[in-house]
Amino acid sequence: MTRHQPAADVLEQEADQPTPPPQPRQAPYLVVGSYLRALRRGQGRTQQEAARVLGCNPTKIHRMEAGACLREDDVLALLRLYQVEDAGVEKAVRHLLVNFLLSPHLIYDAGQGWTDRLAALEPRATAERIFTATMIPPVLQTPEYAAVRRRTPWACDPAVRLSDGALGPRIHRETTVLLDELLLERPVGGPAVMAGQLAHLQQVAERGEIRILLASCRFLVPHRYVSELTIKDERLCVWRNPGSVLYSSGPNAQTVSHTIDAACDAADSPERSSYRIGLAREHFTRVAAAP
Repeated sequence: MTRHQPAADVLEQEADQPTPPPQPRQAPYLVVGSYLRALRRGQGRTQQEAARVLGCNPTKIHRMEAGACLREDDVLALLRLYQVEDAGVEKAVRHLLVNFLLSPHLIYDAGQGWTDRLAALEPRATAERIFTATMIPPVLQTPEYAAVRRRTPWACDPAVRLSDGALGPRIHRETTVLLDELLLERPVGGPAVMAGQLAHLQQVAERGEIRILLASCRFLVPHRYVSELTIKDERLCVWRNPGSVLYSSGPNAQTVSHTIDAACDAADSPERSSYRIGLAREHFTRVAAAP
């Protein structure tokens, strides 16, 4: 403000300034916030009850669970309220928050309770895209195929300790699964198991429940199993490994998303993919029936 410029004019000029865009939610905050939400629901508590313990407004609890703001003292207080008595879980959550200062958009979660935190995060997604060159994703596996996968080192669907009530209702979301075409040739569990698995894939594709695309094995995606979750208009990439999970947001996730975009563009159409799955099913059915 100059010496002769009225204060009202300055306020009006400041009001005319564009509002800065909201900062993206970083991966650690999205993961921990979703975990707190699931723990609260598992206890049957409301946000109002949690707010009374922290001595704050329920809006703060809502923002914490949305991954907008998280202070370590507040998080630890909520863990105690939700009766999380495992010191390993508390250590793992603190590790995620501390690592946020070093790498806000990339976190590696191998601590106690990592499967629960992943399970708490996934139902909040409004869209999901999966690329896999290692196995049929758990969301599409038949019980027989899943039983075989659980006996292998690459089992990526460990049991979840959180109850269905803790996870809350699953948001209806658009799901696209991009399968490496070589998966149709691998006799996981034998011909009969694969024939049943491929029949299930074809049924799901024909019903339009999940968009299934076949990608050429010549198209290289940087990771052999990666999923992209859209949560509150933000993309979070998830790499599952035996005993751990890696999350990426921000620029790192954008790079992977662009690669998945290109892979989807180069993949077979849903109709062509369903037809090829049917051919593979017929092959395994004949092999299973052979003497």
